[in-house]
Amino acid sequence: MFIKNTPRWAAWGTVVFGILVSWLCVNVFTPEALGDLLGIDFTGRETSEMRNMITIITHLFLTASFF
Repeated sequence: MFIKNTPRWAAWGTVVFGILVSWLCVNVFTPEALGDLLGIDFTGRETSEMRNMITIITHLFLTASFF
């Protein structure tokens, strides 16, 4: 809406890329994987909040960068 002269495929390409990022957040970049990497055991509430934070941060950087 604000960026002019983008290719016609940019909008749908971003949607498809965003779906891929969401899938990765659910299946690969999980709070459990992050906890294993850092050596931290998250509680149930922390796991739920980490899942939201991971999803928002990855979309902010990866999906926005793709567009």
